[in-house]
Amino acid sequence: MKKITKMFAVIAAMMLACSFVACSDDDDDDDDTSAVTTPAVTTPAAEIKLAGTTWASERLGSLEFVDGSNFKFGEGSGTYKLNGSKVTVTLGGKSYTGTISGDKITFSGVVETIVFTKQ
Repeated sequence: MKKITKMFAVIAAMMLACSFVACSDDDDDDDDTSAVTTPAVTTPAAEIKLAGTTWASERLGSLEFVDGSNFKFGEGSGTYKLNGSKVTVTLGGKSYTGTISGDKITFSGVVETIVFTKQ
């Protein structure tokens, strides 16, 4: 009986020691989440191929990439350059740079943000 009592006392002491572990209160109280960012989902540059694809905008119509450097837009046409997930289109002497992400090309910095969706 003494062995059982000693074993019980040892187990109780171990449980007591484990339950009284102290944690210091060194957590920052700021709720600054500015360092937390959500990465944009982009298609790796090796997978982006625009030649032979058509993209559409509800307001502006279709943007058709004819080959590796030319595109058609409405009644006009122009050239484009692909650099990673960025595409720069030149139409009527003006250049616009868009970002390709999945099945969307987003042109910002124009009068408004314009999004074309792959068809």
